[in-house]
Amino acid sequence: MASREDNIATVCEFHRIEGTSLAQLRALHHDLGATAFKEVTLTGTSFEGGGGTGQITFPATDYLAALQRMIRLLDPAVPPPLTPQVSVSAAFGHRMIQT
Repeated sequence: MASREDNIATVCEFHRIEGTSLAQLRALHHDLGATAFKEVTLTGTSFEGGGGTGQITFPATDYLAALQRMIRLLDPAVPPPLTPQVSVSAAFGHRMIQT
């Protein structure tokens, strides 16, 4: 099974070859956001002078992540993705020791 990064790269390449516009990417992003926890299947592509068919199925969350990556590349006004925040804390207890 392909990794998440492989899935995202596949979707990005698919839309680059298709010539999907920023407006189309945003519409797909909007539509997919409501169903992001289902699977997505790509069945083929066509381009000037050729085409191809096949099938690849992967989690819709990977597809959504690919759309977000492409939108950020095409529109610099979109803020960077959120990064997980790591919470670090330490407790230093003090105890008197008699000698």
